[in-house]
Amino acid sequence: MNVATPFAWQITLLVALAGGVAILWLWKRNRGLAPRTILRTLTTLRSMLLVMLVAVLLNPYCTQRTPDPEAYTVAVLADASASMLATDLDGASRLDFVADEMRADSTDNLRARLAGQHPLEVYAFAGNVSAPIDHIELQSGRAAIGKALEHLHERHTARGMELGAVLLLSDGVTEGTPSPIRAAQRYREHGIPIHVLGVGDPTETGDVSIRFVQREHRGTRDEGLPLELELQNTFAEERALELELAEDGETIERREVTLAAGETRRTGFEVTPRRGGFRSYRARIASSRYLGSPGSNTDYASALIEESAFHRVLYLGTPQWEYRFLRILIEEEEQFQMQAWLRTAPERIVRRGFNDDEDTAAQDDFPDDPSTLQDYDTIIVDARIMGDLDTATHNALRDFVSIGGGGLLLWGPTPEDDSAFAPLLPVRGGTAVSERQRRSLNPVPGPLLREEDHEVYTRGPALFLAEDATAYLPERLSRGARSALETRDENPLFTYQAYGAGRVAYQGSEHFWRWRMESSTGTEQHRRFWLSALAWLSESRKPRLETPIQGRVQALDEPAQLGVRLLDSAFRPRADARVRARITEPDGTVRQRLLFPKFGDPGTFEAELDLIRPGEYRVEYEAAFPDGETLRAEAFFNTTATGELIDTSMREQLLRDIARLSGGTYYPWTEASRLREVAISQEVPIVEANIHWARSFPFAALLAGMAIAEWFLRRRFGLR
Repeated sequence: MNVATPFAWQITLLVALAGGVAILWLWKRNRGLAPRTILRTLTTLRSMLLVMLVAVLLNPYCTQRTPDPEAYTVAVLADASASMLATDLDGASRLDFVADEMRADSTDNLRARLAGQHPLEVYAFAGNVSAPIDHIELQSGRAAIGKALEHLHERHTARGMELGAVLLLSDGVTEGTPSPIRAAQRYREHGIPIHVLGVGDPTETGDVSIRFVQREHRGTRDEGLPLELELQNTFAEERALELELAEDGETIERREVTLAAGETRRTGFEVTPRRGGFRSYRARIASSRYLGSPGSNTDYASALIEESAFHRVLYLGTPQWEYRFLRILIEEEEQFQMQAWLRTAPERIVRRGFNDDEDTAAQDDFPDDPSTLQDYDTIIVDARIMGDLDTATHNALRDFVSIGGGGLLLWGPTPEDDSAFAPLLPVRGGTAVSERQRRSLNPVPGPLLREEDHEVYTRGPALFLAEDATAYLPERLSRGARSALETRDENPLFTYQAYGAGRVAYQGSEHFWRWRMESSTGTEQHRRFWLSALAWLSESRKPRLETPIQGRVQALDEPAQLGVRLLDSAFRPRADARVRARITEPDGTVRQRLLFPKFGDPGTFEAELDLIRPGEYRVEYEAAFPDGETLRAEAFFNTTATGELIDTSMREQLLRDIARLSGGTYYPWTEASRLREVAISQEVPIVEANIHWARSFPFAALLAGMAIAEWFLRRRFGLR
């Protein structure tokens, strides 16, 4: 300790001796005038006052050496790569833990505690190092700890700012060059310690994965299709899982599975495709515990489903003659089966064609469950019961056609233009007419009435509309609609069109059954006509909104191609629509993308999506046409489990080596709440400050307090 007294030492010594003599004289003089305890207390106080007075005269001081806060910084380097999404911290993700500890708006986290001790800058890194930030979020690219450390050192060297220390928050999962070990050695050469907070549970090492044994299948509609899966658990303990299988985005089965430690098992599902064409299947596993890499928890398979020769028809309406004769026809044909919900009285609805018990059982209402309707290929609706169908049934019928690819036939009076059913139909408006004499009808060859049957339809007696039979003639046809039957003056009586993924037809008369009553030729005409119409309605068509990304496994380091192929109602390329995509990421984040037409490829719309987060993505497409028609489709894709996502287990030994080789300290994540400061480099410039403690306010306050106490005791006992 040094002194900085402005007086000669002789004066200070003289003051000390005089003070000591005065204290002894007062002791002897006051002896017997006050209790001995009080005299001792007074003597002690006077002695301490003398010592403090001498200290004031000597003015002692000590020199404090502290790092210059203007000349250095402590850098926090937070890992924000995809491996940090692993949820092995008591159910929380590593990234969430780091984000909470590095929030700038918190007063009780690791960042706040360190900022109270050092000048602090916080960076995030994955493939590259970010600028200083206030919050941590997932970064694109794969973690490269060595590259991040090198970049951080170069940045501070260029700024002329001494790097006092680095606090690395990471799970140790890293790729690329340079090596983190080599980077730590370079930091040691510069005298900069790297302290490491290991984020992750080193005991949770392993992965649970799922994959289809065969990714491409062929099957037949309404026949069982086996799908075999392989499950693997590389953890050192068992995992209880929920296995989920979905077809075209719709979950069709869930199953509980428990995998023992290190177990590999095969399990199978058997699905029965209800529609022909291309089908996509998604298998996913879920658990409340950590499952390792999120990219290996989902897999996809596809199947090309051929149409079977058997078609199911559902009739909703009244038991009128057209229905009865159509039922007779279908019962004679093996490739069709017909079931019906019939309104037989104002308050009574029964079912036909199911089984003996259900045929006589009264029903509360017509079916409105979309899953029930999807079991059929064609649905025939009697327009007279339209008022009995609620909004849910209307929506279910629309989805049955536009999404499910089914066929819909409406006969009877045409609905009003403002009806919820009207947009589905190929006709707009309508007029009821009734002729007193028979009217001949002209068949129009096309997709519905085949050219090879034309001779049957025109053979005498030709197709006709019976006398006094009411017909409903449309005012106009919708865009893309075609006619299969016309009157002699070219008024369409049977029209059809494609709608969404399915097909719709409208029959303006309910008296085709009379053909069967005319002659054997009429019976064959009735048979050919209805078999052609039902076959066309029941056939699956390729969707008008194709999503090539469905079921793909996408690499994280490449943008996802969200392009679609769009067709109009006549299945021709359509380029004048407004196409949007709504993307739901694995963490629930929603993003929007507008797709733009591709030059030189009509009907193709394209957009790209940069991928950061591993897992399954859901894309909801919407294509809006200028005429008001809207098509919707849904697709799922997953990210590839490559690189750092294959094994997300924590690399504790690597992190310990980084700290040891650089001269830093390793801390597990559980000690973050106790970490308040870190050791810094010896190369940091030092600022010296002399602290004259005898001239400080606490010292003066203590001196004054003791003087007041001595005076009070003297006055209390009448002493001088």
